[in-house]
Amino acid sequence: MISNNLKSKFKDALFHWKLKADFKKPQQIDFIKQLNSYLVSDIGMVEALTSTREQYAATYGKKHVIVQITDNLIKASSTGLGFNKLMAKYFDPIIAVGFELAKQVSGDKSAVLNIVDLVEQEAMLKRNLVTSLAMPGFVLCLGIGAQYVVGGYILPMVPGKTLPDTPEVNFSLSVYSTLSSYWPVALIFFCFVFWMFAQGQANWMPNGSFGKNAKRIEDYIGVNSISLHITKWLSNFRKRLDTVWPFSIYREFWSIRLLRLLGYLKLADVEDIEALKVIGNFSPPYIQYFTKQMIRGTGIGSEKKDYFGKELVSDAQMIRLRRYFENVDNETFARGLVEVSKNAEIDLKLQNGKYITKFQMTGFFLGIILVFLGLGGVLDALAGYQNNL
Repeated sequence: MISNNLKSKFKDALFHWKLKADFKKPQQIDFIKQLNSYLVSDIGMVEALTSTREQYAATYGKKHVIVQITDNLIKASSTGLGFNKLMAKYFDPIIAVGFELAKQVSGDKSAVLNIVDLVEQEAMLKRNLVTSLAMPGFVLCLGIGAQYVVGGYILPMVPGKTLPDTPEVNFSLSVYSTLSSYWPVALIFFCFVFWMFAQGQANWMPNGSFGKNAKRIEDYIGVNSISLHITKWLSNFRKRLDTVWPFSIYREFWSIRLLRLLGYLKLADVEDIEALKVIGNFSPPYIQYFTKQMIRGTGIGSEKKDYFGKELVSDAQMIRLRRYFENVDNETFARGLVEVSKNAEIDLKLQNGKYITKFQMTGFFLGIILVFLGLGGVLDALAGYQNNL
């Protein structure tokens, strides 16, 4: 019994590792493209998945992780149990919605490929962001490292009882002293930034709650003035963070995603509430917060201007969007959502370009200045020693 349990856990761990290593976003995109190539013939989902499985098995072998994934999807699709859960587990949310769209649309499947194109554009934008900031970031870190080495190791090695009292020497000593004394604070700060990009933005909601269960601080320490103030502070801080670059990119990406996905689902004649539920099912808690607001507004018949995309869609895009809120039919509104999302994508690229240029110039400038200040400190110390001989 124990042996079987260990084998099962080992297989699950191995499958999870293979899933993370061999089924990343590019592989997911290729998979949905292959599946869509079979669905265009208006065959059923099970038959399309079976054909896709056979193609991957012939190329990579029957034990490849994508073949295993497809097997699991075929079983879930055949029985009608757990398909959406598997989709949410295996695929990026936007690609999972692409699956749902493929099931809803008959005939022309171009909208599915348009969704794939959105994923590819996002990935390209993120790569450009990282590569553009890598070199100035390296130069800045080099400058800080140079100051630390000069102030902590090189200057103390210069012969003589005292170091010269120059700005360069004092600055290097101060940098070393600050970093040596407050490195735990710096470590906590960088851990917070890493957590925000990795998990925090997806799970931290604008009302101060966290995770799929929408837990608030008062759920853990009770409802009192302190917990209520903490929740309010967390709510305000999250909303503020969504306006600060580069953290704002997450909200802007999802704003584009929501508008585009909702537009394509509506063009497939999916009702508003059902379309929002589909998007919410495959989205992180942060986006579920907005989809639930929009479902509530739609359900009680509120005007779109009072709830649609509120706090998620930027003011600039809302100006484009609000002209579709009144006196338009369903298809016009759906096409308007797609159009606005494409405009938002262009605006996001321009906005990121502006910020990237500023950060590049700042990183290069500060890094080079720090390196030269470190060299100046060393030269001042050596000159002071020579003068004392």
